[in-house]
Amino acid sequence: DGSKLAYVTRDKEIRPLNLPRLRFRVLDLRTGEITVLRDSSDWPMGLSWSPDGHRLAFDMSPLGASYSQVHAIYIANLEDGTTSRIGLGQSPSWSPSGEWIAFVGYELQLDISHPGVLYSSNDFQIRIMSTIGTQSRFVMAFHSDVGPNLQPVWSPDSKTLLVNTSRDPDSDTFDIHMVDLATGKATKKFKNGGPVYAWVNAE
Repeated sequence: DGSKLAYVTRDKEIRPLNLPRLRFRVLDLRTGEITVLRDSSDWPMGLSWSPDGHRLAFDMSPLGASYSQVHAIYIANLEDGTTSRIGLGQSPSWSPSGEWIAFVGYELQLDISHPGVLYSSNDFQIRIMSTIGTQSRFVMAFHSDVGPNLQPVWSPDSKTLLVNTSRDPDSDTFDIHMVDLATGKATKKFKNGGPVYAWVNAE
C-alpha cells in the first residue's frame, strides 16, 4: 500500500572473519520506525511483498547448509517477526492474488569433488508454489550461462507470467517469454532486448 519500504544495509565488518554485517530492514514511511528482520553476513535478495503488505518473500543462502550457488526462499512475517524457509530457489515473486509465489528453481547436482555439497547446473526452471511451501508446480525450463536473478513478473490477474532469460551475457540482453499458467504454453514475446520488471494494469 506504499506505507513501508524494505531494504538491506551493509553497515560494517563482522570480526574476526571480516564479513560484512548486513541488516534486512523495513522502514515505516509514515512513522519513521525501522524494524530489523535479520542481522547477519547473509544477504537477502529478491525481495517481494505480499499483496496485503504483511509479509515479505526473499531468497538467501541457507544457514548451516553446505550449498554452493544455491539459495533458499524464506518468508518474513512482519506481524510477529518470524521467518520461515519454504523451499530451495531464488528470485521469488508474489502473485497479486496472494496465493502463489513464482521463483527460479534449480537442477541440482552433487559436487563429486566435495562430498555432500550440491550445486546448480546451468539448467533452471520457473516454478510456482503455495505461500507455505507446498504444491510446487513446474512452469517452464530454460538454460542460462549466468545466474538468473531477475524475478518472474505476474500479470495483474495472476494468470500469466513473464520470464526473462539471458540471451547474451556480454551485452546484457534478454529474451522474454509469456507463460499461460492455465495451459502451460510458453511463447517468446520479445527477443534480444532489455528485461521486463513489472506488469501494470492500465485502465
